[in-house]
Amino acid sequence: MATKNGALTAKELTHCAMLGALFYIVFHMFANLLYVEAITFSIFVCAQVFSRKEVVMACALTGLLQLLFHGFMPWNVAYALIFPGYALWFATLKKAVKKHEWIAWINGAIAALFLGQLVDLPFILFDKKLTILYILMGLKTSIIQAGIVFLEFVFLYDPFVRALKKIVRSGNR
Repeated sequence: MATKNGALTAKELTHCAMLGALFYIVFHMFANLLYVEAITFSIFVCAQVFSRKEVVMACALTGLLQLLFHGFMPWNVAYALIFPGYALWFATLKKAVKKHEWIAWINGAIAALFLGQLVDLPFILFDKKLTILYILMGLKTSIIQAGIVFLEFVFLYDPFVRALKKIVRSGNR
C-alpha cells in the first residue's frame, strides 16, 4: 500500500491522522474516570485492523498532541513513548489473536496494568525513592484498571473489531 520509496499514501496518512485524533480523544474522555481506561483497548483494536505503520504513526501523533496541548512533562513524554510501543506490541500479535481471541484479552490487561507503572518511571530522573513510592501507590489502581480492561476486551473486543473491519471494507470500495 505504501509507495515505492516507503512514503505513505494519502489514504494511509488520512488513517494515521484520524486514528491519532481518535486515540487522543479516547485517552482524554476516560482520563478522569478512576479505574476506567480505554486507550489500550482502542490501540489494540486498531492494531488488529490497520497496518502496523499506520497505528504506530497514529500513536506517535497522539503522543505529540499530548505534548503540544499539555506540556513537556515527564508523564507526557512517557505517553509519547509508551503508546507507539504498545502499537508495535499489539500489531505483532495480529496472527495469534486471529486464532485465539483470549490472547487479546490477556495482553490488553497486562498492557493496562503496566501503563500506569510505566508512566511513573520518568520520575526516577528526580528521585529513585519517589519513583518507587509512586509505583507502589499506583499498583492497586493499576491492578483494578487491568481487571476492568480485561472485561472490556472480553465483552467488546470482537464486536469492535468486526465493526471496524466492516467500516474499513466499505471505505475501500
